[in-house]
Amino acid sequence: MKINFKLYNELFDVTKNYGVINGLIEILISTPFIIFFVYFLNSNILLSIILLIQLFLLLILIDKYLRNYYPDWPKEKNFIGEINFSKESISIEKPNLIKSIKLDTIKELIVFYDGYTGFSLGMRDIKRNGNSLIFIKINNDLTYTYKFNIYSEADFVTFKKYLNKIKPILPYFKEYTPKEIYIILNQDLSTRIKYN
Repeated sequence: MKINFKLYNELFDVTKNYGVINGLIEILISTPFIIFFVYFLNSNILLSIILLIQLFLLLILIDKYLRNYYPDWPKEKNFIGEINFSKESISIEKPNLIKSIKLDTIKELIVFYDGYTGFSLGMRDIKRNGNSLIFIKINNDLTYTYKFNIYSEADFVTFKKYLNKIKPILPYFKEYTPKEIYIILNQDLSTRIKYN
């Protein structure tokens, strides 16, 4: 089993998700409409229903398209290479660097993923960006942290299967998913990360 993902540059923060901004924008847009409905259209039910449907469609468009312009959304300019996961190793390919880390040398592996690009847990959930992070500890003085993007559902499913296969051979393994709070991830990594 082998899977490849696009690798982010070291400065890109994958632990942020700006999808909640859509909710704030929706509140700002819908509040004047609701005030208008309450004060001016309470006698015309049909017009109120038509305007509410249009408001609902507008909010869906905001959710669908505006999300792609936030700073946490994957953009080609933020990628610098590729990360490859195989049954023997995790390898990095970027300009002037090709590095391979054998799985049997890894003492700790912490993985964070935010679903895949465009994934939602439900209709009112934010659109996930698919941004992911892997922390690798070889020994006390040698750690690696890499950030990458899971773009499709097929890649996400394959990655989950890969993680399930390598879990038993690792001394320490921790997995953070979209359901978990970013703060917990940051606390866990704060004493471990050294960017390489």
